[in-house]
Amino acid sequence: DEILKSLNFIHLLFSIIRDIMFNRGVCMKKKIIIGILIVVSLIIFIFALSNINLKINGISKNDINNVINPNLPTNAIMMKGETDQATFMTRSYIFIIPIVIILAISMIYFRKRKKIEIKKKELIKGIMLGVIIGFLLGYFHELLHAISFPKGSTINIGLVLKPFYFYASSFDSLSKNQFIFMSIIPFIILGVIPFILYLLYFPKRIKIGAFFLGLCIMGLVGATPDLLNIYNVSKNVPNNSQIIISENHIYYYSK
Repeated sequence: DEILKSLNFIHLLFSIIRDIMFNRGVCMKKKIIIGILIVVSLIIFIFALSNINLKINGISKNDINNVINPNLPTNAIMMKGETDQATFMTRSYIFIIPIVIILAISMIYFRKRKKIEIKKKELIKGIMLGVIIGFLLGYFHELLHAISFPKGSTINIGLVLKPFYFYASSFDSLSKNQFIFMSIIPFIILGVIPFILYLLYFPKRIKIGAFFLGLCIMGLVGATPDLLNIYNVSKNVPNNSQIIISENHIYYYSK
């Protein structure tokens, strides 16, 4: 039964890809534009990846990022409100509330305003597949953080089981604006863009729309720690400061 369920999900994934890429309802001009955007995005991603020193640490049972940064300047100040990683992750989930509200409103709108009957079976399957793929993109989420670092930076990415989180860590510093940009990129690529695609496809093509809904759920929820970091840095770090991480805490200093 488990094997059959896995095969069904794989078949559903390939059918969604087929419908997106070879749907007759999409004109050739749009397909060409989509193809060009994908190719250009891949080129930019590969180019950015080649400019950094990336180290993949794999899976660790315990937090391995709680180490002193040897590059920490003597004048560095710990950002106000910093806590341990487990507490930080818990606090970040407050951002799930507005995400749930927005998604719920969109679903209610489609049901009430569009007056289209939604097939629950296709909806649930599509969302579950999107959530699974979204979880598997955890390392890609961290790669998006990594390529946002300046040229020559060294970044470690991996997965910690206790507390559970994917990470991209570096001893190199970033400006305040660079840090905010680095933090928000996965939110846009894995959360906002799938949400827009969900709105475009749902409910006319439930299977595809539900898949993008599940993908955006994981993308948005996975970005909640990044959103909390952006909020804290915007509020507590002076402009023109450099930001550096040490022992899982954010420090800032002036050059």
